[in-house]
Amino acid sequence: MRSLLLLPVLLLSTVAAAEPARRSGFTMEFALGYGGIERGGLDQYGAGKAATGFEPHALSFGGFVTNNLALMARWKSTYQIVERAPGDSVHRFLGTLTVNAQYWFSERWFTGGGLGIAAFGFGFGARSEDPSWSIGGAATARVGFAFARLRHHAFSLSAEVVAGFFRRGVASGQTLNLGWQFY
Repeated sequence: MRSLLLLPVLLLSTVAAAEPARRSGFTMEFALGYGGIERGGLDQYGAGKAATGFEPHALSFGGFVTNNLALMARWKSTYQIVERAPGDSVHRFLGTLTVNAQYWFSERWFTGGGLGIAAFGFGFGARSEDPSWSIGGAATARVGFAFARLRHHAFSLSAEVVAGFFRRGVASGQTLNLGWQFY
């Protein structure tokens, strides 16, 4: 049964590998993944506890300026549910909006990164006594592998690090993403 589930991925991978990609004009990406947040120096609940979750996501819009280089606006966030106390949870969030460059250094491998703004704080379940939202600078970096390519689509796995730099400290998120890109 498991081999039947892998068959579509293998077929996409081998069929799409024959022709070099023609990346030009508009591009967009969407990714979901698994990740976590570190809170270096920020006064937050759950200090000293690793918080991970299946909820990080990314969304990018932009265009290719060459066959290998794209410039995009990229929204990347990661969030988890952390406990203030037993039975009392709150939703912690780190989001970045960056100007991002993506470079395909082979037909299957790419890297990317960017600079922009970041937001860090509490969402669902927040109370007035919770620490306020922090707004600051952001930096992102990622590397990925397109395991399947079609004429105008790539399906990839990527590892990404996002960081928010705030007056009170730094928050960083690390994620493993499953993504789709149109080009």
